[in-house]
This record gives sequence, C-alpha cells and structure tokens, in this order.
Amino acid sequence: MSEAVLKPGTMVLPFGTTSWTAERMRLEPQPDGGWVHDCPVAYAVAGQGGHRLSDASHNLPAPAHLEAGDHAGMFAFLKNRAGGLCDIWNNRQAVFIERYFEFIAAHLEEQVAELDAMAAEYSGLYRPDHWLFSAFAPLPQAHIYAGAAGAVGADRFVLAPAALWTDTAGIAVYFPGSETVGGKTASDQASLRGAGIEILELGEDDLASADAFAAALPDAVKYYWRGQHPPLGPFAPELPEVIS
Repeated sequence: MSEAVLKPGTMVLPFGTTSWTAERMRLEPQPDGGWVHDCPVAYAVAGQGGHRLSDASHNLPAPAHLEAGDHAGMFAFLKNRAGGLCDIWNNRQAVFIERYFEFIAAHLEEQVAELDAMAAEYSGLYRPDHWLFSAFAPLPQAHIYAGAAGAVGADRFVLAPAALWTDTAGIAVYFPGSETVGGKTASDQASLRGAGIEILELGEDDLASADAFAAALPDAVKYYWRGQHPPLGPFAPELPEVIS
C-alpha cells in the first residue's frame, strides 16, 4: 500500500469493514500538523468541508463500464457500492443506505424550482440532477478518529455503524435495537462526542418509511445542495474552452 499525505486539519476515515484496526495502518503526524498514512482499506478524508458523493471515488476502482454523463448509472453504482460495504449481520445499515439514496433523489425533485433557478445562472450548463452528487457520502462501518491532536493509537479510532461528514461536523449514525446496548456503545458515543462528532440515532420507526426517514435527518444533511455553486460530480460537464 502506497503512502498518502493528509493536510493539516484532516484525518483518514477507514470504512466498509469491522475487522480493520489502527495497527494495520501506519499513521504518523507531520511537523505541519498533517499526517502520512498507508491505509489498506477503503477510506475517506474527513476534516475541512463536507465529504460528498462527488468525492466518493475514495481509493476504490472506478466504474469503467459507465460513460461520461450517465448520472443515473453513477448514482446507482455509488448506492450499490455503499450497500456492499455494510455489515451483513446488521441489516439496518443496508436499510439506511437504501433510504438515504432514495431520499437524495426525492429531495431534489421536491426542490426542483430552486434548483432550476440555480442552474439558470450557468446558461444551461447544468441541470438539477447534477446536484445529486452534492449529497454527503454515507460511510458504512466507519472508523472515526476520536483522539486529541497528535495522538495515535488503536484506541483513538471508534467504529460506528455508519457516518456522514457535513460542512459543519462529522455525524456518527447508530441504529438502536440492532446493536448490543451497553457500556461499549455508551463509551464509544462519549468518545465521539468529546471529539466533536454528533450522534444520530435512527430507530426502526425512522427507517420504516421515506417520510419518517427524511424527518429524522438533520437540516445540515437534508439541504446538502445549498451553497454548491456550481455542483461538482464524477461526470461534471466540461467547461467551454476560452479563446483569448
């Protein structure tokens, strides 16, 4: 596994596996406040700004079968890949992914008037569906760094059932009733809160319908497209060449 450099204020966020531990990764603080790591599993980079579907290539293979401009195909690919990284023993994770991607698409349809106005600023270069990839990327089985600045160790990473990283905070997602309730969960959540991570608990009722799921989401997650001028995505249209 090759080394990668993290900028100051950011941190590697491994996900998609319960078996990963920090002992399997070299993580060294740098003089400028950044880090060098060689994470061997799928990971996101959390920290400065939200982690969105437009950033969701991670260190995983790209979908070579999709053509540029196939937004529906790329959206389905990202949904299926996220679902495939869920814990097979925790069905709520898979239901969360299903509901979340369902919400992303439905929310754009509900906000189409405002998105049409935003798209009009770019003279037809964008359509409302370009904002699909502005949604925050869901990270199942996320290992979230909860240590103090410069502190490294296996106990500094906390495994959460899922995570989202918005523009303002990291969110650890838990599913009460599907996990063992006890001291470990309470301790993990306390560590995460101490590191500034918000806790979002989605019960069975919250996952039962699209409306209930949407109502349970924080506004920071719900209105993911606001402030995204222009939208970014895996298949963003090419800008016309400027001839001077």
